[in-house]
Amino acid sequence: MRKLLKLGPGILICSALLAGACEEKTAEERGAEMAQEKLDLVKGAAGVLDQQGNAVGETAGRGVGDALKGIGSGLKDVVFAQVPVKLAAGAAESGITVGKATEGDNAGGKRMVNVYLTFAKPFDGRLRLRAFEAGDVETGRADAIDGNVHRKAGDGGGFAFAFDETVRLSKLERCDLETLPTEKKLRADPGAAEAGIEANQLTETVRDGKLEVSLYAIFRKAFKGTAELRIFDADDKEIGRSEPTPKLDQAADSSSTIAFEVTAPIDQAKIETYEFHVATARGKAKTKTKTKSAQ
Repeated sequence: MRKLLKLGPGILICSALLAGACEEKTAEERGAEMAQEKLDLVKGAAGVLDQQGNAVGETAGRGVGDALKGIGSGLKDVVFAQVPVKLAAGAAESGITVGKATEGDNAGGKRMVNVYLTFAKPFDGRLRLRAFEAGDVETGRADAIDGNVHRKAGDGGGFAFAFDETVRLSKLERCDLETLPTEKKLRADPGAAEAGIEANQLTETVRDGKLEVSLYAIFRKAFKGTAELRIFDADDKEIGRSEPTPKLDQAADSSSTIAFEVTAPIDQAKIETYEFHVATARGKAKTKTKTKSAQ
C-alpha cells in the first residue's frame, strides 16, 4: 500500500477503471474465456506428452492421463452445455421420458440440440422442440431430423433437432418436446404416370369414424376409369386400401380433387405412405406390379 501511495493517485484510478471493465464483461464473454483457457491447457499438455511421453513413468503417466480426463470432462460441459428440455403438456400420455439434452455441433448454419429419449409405449409420429426464453416468449421450433419416428416399447435413442441460427441456446429458459402425427407421403404407381396423371396436396379427414383422403390430380392426357389408394406402413408393407372411386371422365390438361374412402378399420398412426393407382374404363389396372418367377 505504501508503494502504491508513493506512485501517486493515478495508479489507483487506473486500477479502479480496470476492475470496473472486468465487471462489465457478460456471462457469455466470461464463459468463452474459460473455454479458451481450458482448450489452451489441453493443447499444451498434449504437446508436452507428445514430446516427452517416453520419459514419463507409468505412475506419472497415469496421473497426467487422469488430470487430462478431468479437464476434458469440464471442457465438454462448457462446449456442449446442457439444454433444459421437458415434455409438453400434450405429450404427457406418449410414454416418452426425456433424458440428457445438450447442445450439439453446429452444422449448415443450424444450432443443434441432441436429446436422449426412452419410450415406455410404442410410438409412431414426429417430434418437435419449441424453444422459449424468459417470460414464456417462444423463439424457435425444430423438428427431429429423423422425420417420422417409429419406436417399440422399451426403445431408447438420441435425436437431433436443428434450430435456426437466430436462436440463442444460452438464452433459453426451456424447450418443450411435442409429439405430432406422422407426416404422410404420397407417391404414384408407374401406371398412373403412364396415364399422364400427377397427384399432390394430400389431406386426411376422419368422418363418422371412417378415414377420408383427398388429393389434387392433374390429367395431362384424357382419362376414363377409376382410382384407388393403397396404404403402406414404415416398412413399406401394404396395410389397407381405399374403396375405388366412382368412374372418372377427365379431358386432357384438366384437373380435379379426388376423394377416397377407407371403410376398413386402420391405425392411422401406422400409415407412412399412400400410393395412387388408377384403372381404365375396361377394368384393366394401370399398374406395374412385379410378378415372382416360378420356383
